[in-house]
Amino acid sequence: AQDTVTWKVQSHWPGSSSSYTDSLGRLKRVIEERTDGRLKLQLYEAGALFKAKETFNAVSRGILEMGTISPAYAQDKVSLAG
Repeated sequence: AQDTVTWKVQSHWPGSSSSYTDSLGRLKRVIEERTDGRLKLQLYEAGALFKAKETFNAVSRGILEMGTISPAYAQDKVSLAG
């Protein structure tokens, strides 16, 4: 039997948002299906683990494996290419 890995994923959307349920929920289903359940996503709504604006830093530091953010939250952290 292969090991199962679980990633913590915090969204910048509230759990009641259709973006949270439709977009992030779909991503979870697709990833879990395509990895035959070896990679699971544990979803957290905005603010559940960190303030939404801290999600970028939490992922950068390896505290979270994945997160969604508004581009405005990372303006001072990511320069434009080109």
